[in-house]
Amino acid sequence: MPFSRGPGRWASPRKMSAASAAGLLPRLGEQLGDSYGGAYYDADRQALVVNVVGDDDKADAHVEKASAVARSV
Repeated sequence: MPFSRGPGRWASPRKMSAASAAGLLPRLGEQLGDSYGGAYYDADRQALVVNVVGDDDKADAHVEKASAVARSV
């Protein structure tokens, strides 16, 4: 099941390898700044899950544009 992204919204990331996720992670962390709350690779879903601090729609959209899953924390 995908992660909830607010009322009626669901994340649909593309599948990526652990190596691809590891390459993407440093860039995303830097770009998100204070909104970055860590991340992990979900091997079952083959997706990078990025924790976004607070309710930051811009950060969520940025994560999704990078083909990862945004998870509000």
